[in-house]
Parts: sequence; C-alpha cells; structure tokens
Amino acid sequence: EELVIGGLIKNDLQAIQSGFKMFEWGFARQKADGSFEETADPFHSTSFFVQAVAHTLLMIQQSPQSQDYANQVAEYMPKVHRAARWMITPNVWGQGTKNNRPYTHRRYLVATALGLAGKLTGDRELINYSRKSIQDALSLQRPDGINPEKGGYDSSYQMVGLVYAQRWVTYFPNDSLTPKVTAMIDKALAWQQTRILPGGKISSEGNTRTAGQETGRTGKVKNIDQRTALRGFAYWASVTGDPHWAAIARQTAQYYYKVRF
Repeated sequence: EELVIGGLIKNDLQAIQSGFKMFEWGFARQKADGSFEETADPFHSTSFFVQAVAHTLLMIQQSPQSQDYANQVAEYMPKVHRAARWMITPNVWGQGTKNNRPYTHRRYLVATALGLAGKLTGDRELINYSRKSIQDALSLQRPDGINPEKGGYDSSYQMVGLVYAQRWVTYFPNDSLTPKVTAMIDKALAWQQTRILPGGKISSEGNTRTAGQETGRTGKVKNIDQRTALRGFAYWASVTGDPHWAAIARQTAQYYYKVRF
C-alpha cells in the first residue's frame, strides 16, 4: 500500500512494482471462497489486506498515472472484492467480530476495509456492513475521548484506529455518520494530546497493550507506533487546516526523527 502510493507520489516505478509484487504474493494464496491459506488470524489479517489493496486501487484510479496501471486495477479488483465478500459471510463475520470485541481500533479497520472495497466495486452491501462497524465503534468511545482497548486505554492503538477512521471520513464525506466520526476523531485526538510529554515523546504509561505486556507476530515486544501517531495528527491537520494538530505532529516528529522545521 505504502510502496505503491508513495511510488505514485514520487514517480518511483521500482517502489510501485515492489508493492504490486507483495499483492501478488498475497493473492497467490487466496482460495476460491475469497479467504487466504496459512493465516493464523483470518478475519483480522484479511481486514488489513483488503483495506490496503482497496485503498491502493482507489488511489491509482484518482492519480494521473491511472491509465498506466489500469491492468493491475482490473486484475486485483475482483480478487479484493471476493476477499471482502468472504469477510461478511455470516459465520465468518460472526466469529470475526466476536474476536474483535476487546479492540475498538479493529472496528475502524474493518469499516474502512469494507467501505473502501464497497466504494471500489460498487457493492452497497459491503458499505452497509462498513457502517455497522463504524456505529459499533462510535458507541464505545468514552466521555474523555478514549477508544478502549482491552478494557482500558492505549496511546498507540488509539491512533491506529483514528488513522483508519480518518480514511473512512475522507472517502465518505457525505455519509450521515461522518459528522459523528469527525467529532469522535477530534475528541480522541484531544485525549491523545494528554499522552504526549513536553519533549514530544508519547507516554506508554498505563497502556493496556503497548507497555511491554504484548508481543507481535514476529515475537518482538509491542511498543508505541510513533509513525502512526504522527500520521494521525499530521493528516488531520491537513484535512481540517487546524494548526494545533500540525504543531503536535511537528513536536512528535522532532522527538522521534530529530526533524527540525
């Protein structure tokens, strides 16, 4: 996703081709029903892949290079559609959403995956499921702006969910749920700001998942994903024009990447 989109922006053909190679690797393992073999957490992992492919294809279609990569869009579109349709199969949807219950951010991921796939393919049922996931996620936000993870707060996963929510808003600006999602984002970012120390470091104190208690699929201990946190503030600053969010993004970038503005 990032290789292709970044390659489109920078006109980097090697990056674009590398991104397509990754998609091909994944789709080579897709079964006839749309699912994927060798997947330890099928619904969740497929959510990531569907979101990445659908977002990438939509970006290609909107880019000046759209005709250059029309063949890839035509090739991947029915495959990502099949994967998204697999996600809403009743038994798959039921088990997947059950497994996702402790994690608010996963609801925004699922919503964006299905929403973008629905927008890409014209499948209204996928968009309807996307809206269900959005409504479920919105109902979980606490008055102080926390989107809970495992019954508490997590200053890393809070931003993961927000980045997906921001993307959903971008592609569904006229949806009746969009004002509520926008309000949720503003409230959630305001809470996230309280987790940023004066020097720009994001505090992990009290986090339920990224304060050393969980390991990722590579076996490494999960820490703050500062890249996603920075992206959430910077992107929202760009969308809203609010210099407050831009200042926080700069502060975070200065701490983690030693960037000077």
